[in-house]
Amino acid sequence: MKNLFTYLIFCIVIISQVGCNNDDNDTSYPYYEFNQADEVLLIKYNYVPNQIITYENQFDEQIHLKVILNERKKCSFNSRGTLSGGGGILQNYYDSKIIRFELLENPSNEDYSKINYIFSKNNDEFNNGINFPMWNITNFAFINELQDKVNISMLDYNNLEKTQMNINEHKWTSISEYCNY
Repeated sequence: MKNLFTYLIFCIVIISQVGCNNDDNDTSYPYYEFNQADEVLLIKYNYVPNQIITYENQFDEQIHLKVILNERKKCSFNSRGTLSGGGGILQNYYDSKIIRFELLENPSNEDYSKINYIFSKNNDEFNNGINFPMWNITNFAFINELQDKVNISMLDYNNLEKTQMNINEHKWTSISEYCNY
C-alpha cells in the first residue's frame, strides 16, 4: 500500500510538472521581425484611438474616419487545432501592425465594413493589404486572422520600383510617406 501511495504521489508530481510547462518559451521558436525593407512600407503615423480624421476631395466632399486601433505587436502563429477541440501547436512568433478605422458615414459592426491596413511578417514573409469597403470589390481575403480582412493586396506594390512626384511643392517618394503626411 505504501508503494502504491508513493507511486500515486510521483505520478501527480510528474503530471503537474508536464501540465504546467510554459509553451511560450521565446528562445525555442523562430521570431520573424520586420526588417529595414519592411519598415519602409509601414505606415508610421501615430494614429490615436477615437481620433477623427477628415479627408476632403477637390469638390469639397468629405469622409470622416474614426481610429479604432493602431497596434504593433509580437504575435504567435499556431498550427490548426484538431476536430476534438484541441488547440494547435505554436509554430513561430512574428511582427504585426494593424491600423483599423471606422467610416463614420457608414457605421457598422461587421468586420468587412472597417478600413484596415494590415502588415505582417508571418513565416518570414512580409505581407500587407488594405480593406477599403468603399472600393467595390466583394472578394475578401485575410492576413493571419479572420478579423484582418483585406480586399486590396499590396504584394504587387511591394515589388514595384517606386517613383517620385511633386504635389504642391512637396516631394512624395512613397505611399507610406503619403499616409504619414
